[in-house]
Amino acid sequence: MRKPLIHIDTIENSSQRYKTWEDWEIPSPGEKLTVSVSRVGNWRYEYLAGIHGLLEAVVCLHQGITQADVDAFDVDYENRRMAGEVHAACGCVITDDPGSDVHAPYRLAHVYAESVEYGLAKLLDVDPKLYDAAFIALDGGVAGNRKPYSPLDDPLVTCLAEGKNGLRCFLPKGHARVCYFEGVATAD
Repeated sequence: MRKPLIHIDTIENSSQRYKTWEDWEIPSPGEKLTVSVSRVGNWRYEYLAGIHGLLEAVVCLHQGITQADVDAFDVDYENRRMAGEVHAACGCVITDDPGSDVHAPYRLAHVYAESVEYGLAKLLDVDPKLYDAAFIALDGGVAGNRKPYSPLDDPLVTCLAEGKNGLRCFLPKGHARVCYFEGVATAD
């Protein structure tokens, strides 16, 4: 008998559990992982956000980071952003999405998921700025100055090589190699 392990669906943004455009829930290892992506009317964007959630959740599960840990950080961060506050509870300036904050308990999982997400975006001919803008528009731009991921700004990433025409290969601390071309992740 088949047992589904993953369910990824699109929902109305107002139906998310909190102010977010992608959310994952997993009761415990071996149980069904559910990823909810806010509808934006572009299947590529919605698949990319769903894949991000899937990867982030699996890495968190492996690292023993609970959904409760992630939710507590995210909900507080997003509530502060929506209230117009400048600083997160940790004292950092609220800028990109919560997973980019150096104090996010799941930061490494987020960085890895985002690098794959933007690499796949390149293969799907998705402009990262338009992709980000589609989701940021869901809350009127309040959530927003999210920028495309750049490994050059990330202390968890080591540069392996620089090639011609702007191709750079990076190694997210102890993980698979990801290459970037002109600031956008590509498959390697």
